[in-house]
Amino acid sequence: MADSITPFLMFTGQAQAAMEFYVSLFPHSRIIQASYYAEGESGPAGTVKVAVFALAGREFMCSDSPVQHAFSFTPSSSIFVECESAEEQERVFGECRRAARC
Repeated sequence: MADSITPFLMFTGQAQAAMEFYVSLFPHSRIIQASYYAEGESGPAGTVKVAVFALAGREFMCSDSPVQHAFSFTPSSSIFVECESAEEQERVFGECRRAARC
């Protein structure tokens, strides 16, 4: 399993602006990488598919959800867990589902 778990923010079209704003506020902050939806993909072209940015040295991830929601920024929080294999992912999330804590 990966060495860390990353906080994940979901937006509905404002991820790029949010990242730019956040990194402008804190020293040692930057956008590390971003990929964007292309024409014909599941999200609107040019919106953030997935991005990694650092705030005061701590990494976060974000995306623009292509799903229509009744909110502009999800009122929930998420973490992104990077697994080394599909089997590991099934084990981790299987345990979570069995414990009814996902």
